[in-house]
Amino acid sequence: MLKIKNRDQADSRIMISGLVIMLICLFACIIHISDLYSSFKSQINREFVRETKASADHVEAIVAEKNSYLTSISNELAAALSNGVDEETTADILGKYDSKEFVYLAYLHKAGGVYDSDGEWNTDIFRTIQDTIAIFKRPYIELSTEVMDENGNHTLRYVIPVYKGADICGHVVAYYKYTGWFEKSEYSYVRSRGAVYLTDLEGVFYAAEEEALFVKGEHKNLFEALYQNSDFTAKSNTHITDIKKGMQHSRSEQNSYIDHVGKKVVMVLEPITNSDDIFMVCCYCEDDQVEAVKPTILRSVIVCILIVLLMICLIIYVWASAKQSNMVIERLAYEDNITEGKNTNFFRDKALQIIATNREIPFIAQRFDIVNFRYINEAYGHTRADEILKACIDLKEKFYDEKELCVRMDSDQFLMLSINDSSVDQKRSDYMEAVNEFARSIGVKYPIRLKFGVYQVRKQDLDIDLIIDRANVARKSLDGDETKLIAYYSDALVQNMRKVDKIESEMAKALESGEFKVFLQAKWDIVENKLAGAEALARWIRSDGTMIFPNQFIPVFEKNGFIEKLDFYMLESICRLMGNRVKEGKKICPISINQSRLLLHNPEYVNNVSKVISAHSTPTECIELELTETVFLDDRNRMIEIIKQLRNLNLKLSMDDFGSGYSSLNLLKDIPLDVLKIDREFFSEMITSETSIIILQKIIEMAEGLGMEVLCEGVETEEQIETLKRLECRLVQGYYYSKPIPLEEFIEKYLT
Repeated sequence: MLKIKNRDQADSRIMISGLVIMLICLFACIIHISDLYSSFKSQINREFVRETKASADHVEAIVAEKNSYLTSISNELAAALSNGVDEETTADILGKYDSKEFVYLAYLHKAGGVYDSDGEWNTDIFRTIQDTIAIFKRPYIELSTEVMDENGNHTLRYVIPVYKGADICGHVVAYYKYTGWFEKSEYSYVRSRGAVYLTDLEGVFYAAEEEALFVKGEHKNLFEALYQNSDFTAKSNTHITDIKKGMQHSRSEQNSYIDHVGKKVVMVLEPITNSDDIFMVCCYCEDDQVEAVKPTILRSVIVCILIVLLMICLIIYVWASAKQSNMVIERLAYEDNITEGKNTNFFRDKALQIIATNREIPFIAQRFDIVNFRYINEAYGHTRADEILKACIDLKEKFYDEKELCVRMDSDQFLMLSINDSSVDQKRSDYMEAVNEFARSIGVKYPIRLKFGVYQVRKQDLDIDLIIDRANVARKSLDGDETKLIAYYSDALVQNMRKVDKIESEMAKALESGEFKVFLQAKWDIVENKLAGAEALARWIRSDGTMIFPNQFIPVFEKNGFIEKLDFYMLESICRLMGNRVKEGKKICPISINQSRLLLHNPEYVNNVSKVISAHSTPTECIELELTETVFLDDRNRMIEIIKQLRNLNLKLSMDDFGSGYSSLNLLKDIPLDVLKIDREFFSEMITSETSIIILQKIIEMAEGLGMEVLCEGVETEEQIETLKRLECRLVQGYYYSKPIPLEEFIEKYLT
């Protein structure tokens, strides 16, 4: 059973789960953006390192090319000067190889003479470096601070030894200008991302872009620029130490530091091969590079925010939908769609709560229904009938307080929990009167009578279903007795229910074993004073000889549907008897068999009857089927069609208990019947009521006019016989002539 508290807890769980999922999604989005940011930085760094390496390779190619070029000069000088220095020859060779790329090209003799491409002898330029150059026995390249280009920039000094045999006789010295190197396309990537420099082991810039990153103002030294950074820290000092160590060991390094405006700068070092401690230094500002990918990051952030907002909307939607669904479920589970009040599910939950919290108050459970409610449905229609059902719920509020409940169970059955005080009977009476007043206000003249089954709730009662069932046991004990409208639960009622259970547990086996016997009650023609036929009646006689009377088992069978099998068993037994006697040439008489309304609902009913009659070759004119008017209350048109089909089989049809129902006269004009059986209750009043005699006389006249026979049941006295003769009623049935007797006894008495 659904509980409101459980549903509230479910709503809370949905909301908490949604929030947890949202937080997980938010955390995942943050992680994703962080990873995306780191990925972009890593990718930029990898690309920058790769391009720095490519730029360094390009510088190395230029160095190698110039070394090769100057080596050619060295080789030619070595060959030409094998017999000593020749100033003219030296000038010619140098002039032949001189290039605009060289600021100055000269041959430095180990004895101290200097020869340039102009044939000039010049010692001033090399005086300070002559001793340093003399010690190099291999080609090398270094920064020159002595010779500047036309723009006043440093130059690269190439030194190539010139050998005479195994000895060095001098050096080719060239000063190369590299102004504009970094404007070439080979350096476009590193320039577009940051800055590129050439520096030596001491951090002196060979080439640098002015005002690029950390090269500010007059700084001409990498480390000087770093040291004079106003934001320089001990950590930066550690980085510089690491850079110098990397330079000294000629290995590629990647470092980062905070520049003078607080931005993180990534520095990549690449040593230039075939040079003496020259490094390519490429730098970029990480923040500036990441700026380029900020639109992508921003889009990702926006997408993540949208996802989170969508999750929030989804959570709210799911929570609202769940709440709405719970409301719908609660309405479906707890509300009655006809009365718009509460139903049994609500009663089960609420009644126990009320009983548990009000132990000092005595309660009773009342289960009630409306007597003959089907007649109201039939006569006034479902709409007004439903209005009466709704009034039974609405009027509860007028006579009972909030501790008392009233719900509709199904059909016209209701369940009430009320306080058992001194006013309980008056409340019940006033409540029924109010329902009748409402019925009259909507045009229903039929009196509304409520049958109540009452159970006194005890303090130890905790099973609400048991309480409901016991109230129902009391209500069911009123079936068939419309004069008594209130019954109280007792152990005797339980005993009776147990008898019903016992009957139901034995009925199938009893039918199979032949415990149901056919009894016949004679029908008498009082005009000719002779047998006119018989009615077949079932009697249950156990194997031990004890009998269960019809008023004990027939109501049970009608409720559980077993009456169908019993009625068909009786039909087949009579058809077999009649068929066999005809074959044997023995005497027979018309016999009527009761047919339950449930049988007629079977779509194969007419075919089954036809098969039984054909199987036993039974004369159809000797078989009469007895029906009650309640057959026509369910589906009138369909029942009329079935009656017509039975008439086509040449079977006689009779209406049993005519006059006991609501609409018998209305049925006669549409239903082709052969016999009207006047109910014994109606006939029992005939002797003492002149009105009943007049009505009976008119019924007989009406039946004759419609071509029907009339049979009066319950005839027990001579006086009744004389009265019926005077009214010209020909057929009777009752104890005056014969009570129901076993089949064999009837045959011996009447058919031999």
